[in-house]
Amino acid sequence: MLAYSRWGSLAAVALALAACGTGQSDDVNQERIYQVYRVQLDDASQKLEAKASFHYESSLGTSLNLTSPSSVEFAGQPMRVATLLGMTHYEAQEKFFQQSFAPQSFRYVNNAGEVFTVQAPLPPTLAVRSPADGTRIQAGQDLVVRVQSEPLGPHQEVKACLHAESYGVAEAPLDECLYLRGASTLVFSREQLEKFHNDSIVTLRLTRTHNPPQNNQKIQLNVERRYKPINLYF
Repeated sequence: MLAYSRWGSLAAVALALAACGTGQSDDVNQERIYQVYRVQLDDASQKLEAKASFHYESSLGTSLNLTSPSSVEFAGQPMRVATLLGMTHYEAQEKFFQQSFAPQSFRYVNNAGEVFTVQAPLPPTLAVRSPADGTRIQAGQDLVVRVQSEPLGPHQEVKACLHAESYGVAEAPLDECLYLRGASTLVFSREQLEKFHNDSIVTLRLTRTHNPPQNNQKIQLNVERRYKPINLYF
């Protein structure tokens, strides 16, 4: 029942957000438009996805469809309009190379002709020194994860999660997570590992996030990089 309650709560949140609906950008006060930007890099697929959404009165307010002459671009290219649960957002997708860390930028023009440029610094690479892909985890021992990456800056963190798909119809996927803040080693305790079933595959997933503060309080930016997952055997 706990798993069903969890998904029910998520559905309720989604329905509440959808109830806000979508408006037109030329119908509202331009100074009350909030800008929300997100960039996600995925090392496994070598894809970069960018999303932008615009809301009235708050970052969770009514979503806005940009009407001419308002527009939004990412990396110099117009973003595509999309809808989810009745709300409008804009998206772009492209391939990226792991050696390239040049910041990308969003460029938004509102209906009053004001131009906003938001730089999105891309997170650097991260290498997992141990455990190696395919490692079998020994029962009764802690799991030590060692990583190598550039030092974390302000408003940055690395999240490491052990993930297992659902073990049964009534069970949600299982995640045990730790946060890396400045160190290069994480330790999953024996108590955490005991939650996973024997003879199962568990994926180690590491994600680096950066939420750089903006000079304008009506602008939010989240940048996330998902590193290539590592399969472990229990």
